[in-house]
Amino acid sequence: MWAIFTDSQDGRQLFAVSTHLTVGDQYYELRQNQTQQIVDLIAEKNPSGLPVVVAGDFNSGKAYQPSNTIYDVMRAAGYRDPLGNTNNSWAVDSSASAEHRVNLEYNTFNGFETRARVAKYANGFDIDYIWHNSAVRVAVSRVVVNLDAAGNFIGMIPTDHNMLMATIHLKS
Repeated sequence: MWAIFTDSQDGRQLFAVSTHLTVGDQYYELRQNQTQQIVDLIAEKNPSGLPVVVAGDFNSGKAYQPSNTIYDVMRAAGYRDPLGNTNNSWAVDSSASAEHRVNLEYNTFNGFETRARVAKYANGFDIDYIWHNSAVRVAVSRVVVNLDAAGNFIGMIPTDHNMLMATIHLKS
């Protein structure tokens, strides 16, 4: 799903894509094809080169083998992961663009468990991503969780994923 959003005050526009990649056989080829379809859709529907944000459940983790092909496809197309995730690495890469990081010690996948899954590393083991092009500045990247002091979710867990949120600004 895609949309073009227009700022009512200054008229600047943002091209936004929301996705949920499906699971299936031949995992690597499937993810590669699905991610390439997203890149191709943006090229087709955004010929004027508006700022772009792509967000959603890519159903693909950074340790997947032979690689997390979504990184290969998205990076080759010029998109950045604000958290600086890379293939098979738990370290924050120098390509990280998020200026502030909030609750990234929690995984985005929660499996409807009552206790939040704490990641072992700074970027967690996420299958949900936000990507952006160079015309977007990411001020904040956050995993949205509402927890008590013991690390349990407060209230109803509406989905098996915690929301991944970014506060963005369009560059001039």
